Amino acid sequence: MSDGARFFLYLDEDWENAMAAPTCQERLKYAKWQSASLRNAPPLKHAVSQSIRPHFWYFVLADCEAGQGQAPSVLNYRLKMYNADGSHFSHEEKAPSRLLPVLTVAFIVSMIPLLFLLQNYRNATRGQRLHPSIVHLGVAMLLFLCSLVLETINYWVYAKNGQGLRLTDIGAELANWLAQLVVSLELLSIAWVWSVDTVFTPSRKRRAGRAMMYRMIGGLVVLHVACVLLGRVYDDAHSKYHESETIWALGLIGMRLVLGGLFAAGVHNLLVRENNLMQRAFLTRLGALGGIYFVSIPIVITVASTFFARYLRHQVVTVGSAAVQVFSLVVGLSVLLLTRNEYTELASLSSCSLPASIKLA
Repeated sequence: MSDGARFFLYLDEDWENAMAAPTCQERLKYAKWQSASLRNAPPLKHAVSQSIRPHFWYFVLADCEAGQGQAPSVLNYRLKMYNADGSHFSHEEKAPSRLLPVLTVAFIVSMIPLLFLLQNYRNATRGQRLHPSIVHLGVAMLLFLCSLVLETINYWVYAKNGQGLRLTDIGAELANWLAQLVVSLELLSIAWVWSVDTVFTPSRKRRAGRAMMYRMIGGLVVLHVACVLLGRVYDDAHSKYHESETIWALGLIGMRLVLGGLFAAGVHNLLVRENNLMQRAFLTRLGALGGIYFVSIPIVITVASTFFARYLRHQVVTVGSAAVQVFSLVVGLSVLLLTRNEYTELASLSSCSLPASIKLA
């Protein structure tokens, strides 16, 4: 290590110009601050101030005086960053750290009446098993609740040590994407007649559809887990401003849109062949609600990346996506599956019970 090894601090307004500079020395000219030489350096402490709006600050370790043939140097360092109030949270983390616990409590409270409703129907039907759609919805709710709880724990620990818990952070993202996958596949199962009464399609085709769906589920779960884990490699990338700004996250969004396209094709296929007014009304409503669900999170990410400043994107994507999930699970799908409507009257109920349903011969 030469005497030129230093820490440099860059403001976001100068960062792109610094990255575009052709030489190491020219890049250093854009730095707002530089430390003394790091050779046998004592602990360093420096404060920066900003005005008008929040900024990103980039920390760079550079040694422009190192020779080409010089052996690599090993540097052990610990970098601690605090806001003026002593908080570990940056501006982009403050809103999620406050709003996600509120969403968690609201989601738990909203589940309480649903649990009582399900228990009452279990008692009324003398313990008969619930329709698979309700079971799948329950799984999605538990996965999303797990995601909210893990993210809340991660923020709580981050407030203490400025690092959080790596496993809870990854687990929260995995649970969130898997909850979305469960809801998406349930909508697909309805659209492609894997759970609707045989009035729509012959039983042999329905069994073939179920077999294809099981294979699809396995492949999609593996792809989702792989994309989440591979996307974590870019956690410290200087060009990443929210969780969905990597090629792997875009792959997850792409899979969601593909599933949405398959859902739309299934609903359209049923509408073309269906003449019953009640069934057409149900399919039209299903197509509208399902279509909104599939495009909602991609729209949130697109709007955040296009119309919001970089320091606001993480807040919009994190809180917006969580709010979409809460609304979809509690307000949308719960109303669809847990109240009397066309689906409960058309679903296959020969061996299971739906609340307030009519069994078809």
